[in-house]
Amino acid sequence: MTEKVDLLLISKNQHLHNLLNLENYKNAWFNANLSLLTNTFEVDAILIYDSSSYGLNPLRNSWLMEYPLIILGEYENNIFIESLLETEQKAYLLIDDFIQELSSAIDCIKCGENYVTKKITPSIKKATCKTN
Repeated sequence: MTEKVDLLLISKNQHLHNLLNLENYKNAWFNANLSLLTNTFEVDAILIYDSSSYGLNPLRNSWLMEYPLIILGEYENNIFIESLLETEQKAYLLIDDFIQELSSAIDCIKCGENYVTKKITPSIKKATCKTN
């Protein structure tokens, strides 16, 4: 990954923001009430949504789901993860160690595909993207 990727982190966790301050990423951080978030970010930005900060319910009927989106969560067996894969350009990573798989998830999303962490049980893992 040579070009910098635009990321918008939606999280109340400053530690996550600090983790993303890496050379490969241009990132913005939103940490306020979700009702204040508008779609004024870069067109090619990939959103990273911290479900530990905001929960999964806000995503159920949200305009956020129309954008390339990486969801960080703690759930390893959840029906929502399966429904997430019904739309393109989505990824689900476990929040505790997402940084190791972030570049693979971004590569899949940029190819128009989905990605689910390799640590999810096989019954849920229906992601279409295969990375090294």
